[in-house]
Amino acid sequence: MFVVVQFKDYIGPIWDQNNPKYVPITPLYYDQQRKMPLKMAWALIIHKSQGLTIEKETIDIGNTDHQGLTFIIISRVYGLSCLQIHLAFIFPITLKISKLPLSAF
Repeated sequence: MFVVVQFKDYIGPIWDQNNPKYVPITPLYYDQQRKMPLKMAWALIIHKSQGLTIEKETIDIGNTDHQGLTFIIISRVYGLSCLQIHLAFIFPITLKISKLPLSAF
């Protein structure tokens, strides 16, 4: 079982030739429970965050570090305990984490 999500500007590996913007989201297994890694989220570009105080934030600075921009977004939260930094999304790693073989798709 998996959930298929349509992304407007998706440019990664194609899962369905008829629908190239669709991406399968597979469940993760944690403590013998199957969980879907989906949650509501809102995006905000760094420039728009200037002057705001953000209660909690998750950021992805990508593969390069632009020190000024990174400082701006990190300085918007109440403290480091309210900050989460993510690695870039990599499709093959996501498949390995899900414990589902690629042939399942």
